[in-house]
Amino acid sequence: MSHQITIQKHEHQGKEGFGLYLLFQSPFYYALKSSKLCRWLDEYHLWWLADTPEVRHFLRYLFSDIPDIIYKIRIGKRTYSLPDWYGKVPVLQYLDVIGPATKEELEKLRHWMEHRRYSPVSITGYEQTLTSFLRHYAIKNLSELTYEDLVRYNREYIIERRLSSSYQNTLASALKLLLGVVENRPFDPGLVERPRREHRLPNVLSKEEVKLILGALKNNKHRLMLRIIYACGLRAGELINLHPEDIMRDRELLHIKNAKGKKDRIVPIPIVLIQEIDAYRIYQQGDTYLFSGQQPQDPYSSRSLQLVFKDALQKAGIDRPATLHWLRHSYATHLLERGTDIRYIQELLGHNSTKTTMIYTHVSKKALTEIRSPLEDL
Repeated sequence: MSHQITIQKHEHQGKEGFGLYLLFQSPFYYALKSSKLCRWLDEYHLWWLADTPEVRHFLRYLFSDIPDIIYKIRIGKRTYSLPDWYGKVPVLQYLDVIGPATKEELEKLRHWMEHRRYSPVSITGYEQTLTSFLRHYAIKNLSELTYEDLVRYNREYIIERRLSSSYQNTLASALKLLLGVVENRPFDPGLVERPRREHRLPNVLSKEEVKLILGALKNNKHRLMLRIIYACGLRAGELINLHPEDIMRDRELLHIKNAKGKKDRIVPIPIVLIQEIDAYRIYQQGDTYLFSGQQPQDPYSSRSLQLVFKDALQKAGIDRPATLHWLRHSYATHLLERGTDIRYIQELLGHNSTKTTMIYTHVSKKALTEIRSPLEDL
């Protein structure tokens, strides 16, 4: 028997929410009754839930495994059966999807960013933050969104989930771009107070910890990838996008192309690593990338590279919550401790300004140990 469920927008005590009316209650009655998120409204003969991210997750979890439910949504005076309203979509996905019109607008934004040669990372970041925001207001059209919606989303989703301030800034910038490019209407997120910029110090591994990590892996390919990242100060994306021809063997240099900010740069690579790469490449002659994925023409997965580093941490017995990017931070800091000029480190890392690179002076062991405490002069 199908369990017909009518879901409608329902305001209660000044709060927006969902009203659930179950024509056949038994499978879900006790789940709704025992949940602290639900409230029975006797005057309407329905269950009421506030419109929050937690409630949306609860409803998707509650109904996701029941294939024969007839889902309906009431908007205004009209009631829509979801399989007719949004194609043949299973479960309660209207709570977690955006409409076809909004999807088309997001697609236009993607094409516009690709035409302007935005990096794939930027395009994906904008798309993901916008999709999450628009899912939160799935009932609204894009043209109906207001400044108050952004403020509410910051409070109910970003802050409650303790997401970073950079995520909040990305959303504001993405919305400004989406509405300005696609809808040609101004939307100034500056009217919404942005979070203060965080000034965090980079996390650095000691030379002893780096040695343990690089020596912990027995897989030659995995060990070589981590050694190159540390030896050359690469980002993860820069490593997986390397091609065999990017190694300038006669000059012992590595050519990093189209890195962050669409910049190329040259960094030195130790001769011992070039020899290890040549030995590894004997069995990888037809591969497009220096380190290929499952197919010879595909690059290595960024996610897999993160897991390689996590495995190395575990095998090295290091319980610090380190990430792969710590190797790049460690590279810069260890160069600084060896007396390398900060301007050279700036070029090696691909920073636009020495102000960005100067942050490593705050974590350099050499710089800190050379500072004398006033107590020693007493």
